[in-house]
Amino acid sequence: MKSTGEKVALIIAIILIITFITGAICAVVFGIKFFKEHVMIIKDSITAEKFVSIMKDEGFETKEITGYADNVESKKAYKAQNGDYTIEFYEFDTELDSTFFYHNREEKVNSKSATKKVSMSGNNYELLTLVKNGEYYFIERIDKTVVIVYGSSKHEEASKTVLKKFGY
Repeated sequence: MKSTGEKVALIIAIILIITFITGAICAVVFGIKFFKEHVMIIKDSITAEKFVSIMKDEGFETKEITGYADNVESKKAYKAQNGDYTIEFYEFDTELDSTFFYHNREEKVNSKSATKKVSMSGNNYELLTLVKNGEYYFIERIDKTVVIVYGSSKHEEASKTVLKKFGY
């Protein structure tokens, strides 16, 4: 017959094994859920015309900035400002151009001294949210378009509200 100490050790070992298995199952379930919700999602890009329309409806002053930016020629590009923050929209001829432009901008603002950094990518998009030195940066590429937001970090939530209006 086993001693009381051996029985207690066996019960603790069984509890630890059950806890480990339960934790592993939860991690797999949450991992699959995250993958399906964020990585497998396919986002819809908008047109330059829709961007301009929404920005004007939101009270932004919008001007065309089409041309070369970061050694890539944009098909159409607009800058919208409201005095608190700026939102830029770029549309390119190819997805390769938009990807190149996105990574150039990402490299310019990326910083190890950031107090907040979120980076994510999926089937047809990639995004970066960054807060450093009180400044807020958001860059997202969807298909052949790139949207960039920059301004004071105190306007981060307001800019997110505007971005949701066109799905970025």
